[in-house]
Amino acid sequence: MRERIDALVDPGSFHEIGALAGRAEYDDSGERVSFTPSNFVLGTADIHGRRVVVGGDDFTVRGGVAGAGHGKSGGLNLRYA
Repeated sequence: MRERIDALVDPGSFHEIGALAGRAEYDDSGERVSFTPSNFVLGTADIHGRRVVVGGDDFTVRGGVAGAGHGKSGGLNLRYA
């Protein structure tokens, strides 16, 4: 998804919001044992010099399934715009 966003926007202008969003699992001692990243990429960028909010879903991250926070992330881009 990030490659597609880079192809859409002006070079070097994309700034991701919440780059480390997702779901972590911890063992009994509190150590993180796994992390599944969010499948929604959100950020700001320029297109032909105009500032925009850009978002996209990458369904390859979770095997074609939207994450539990999918609706929240999608709504965030509208509020941010």
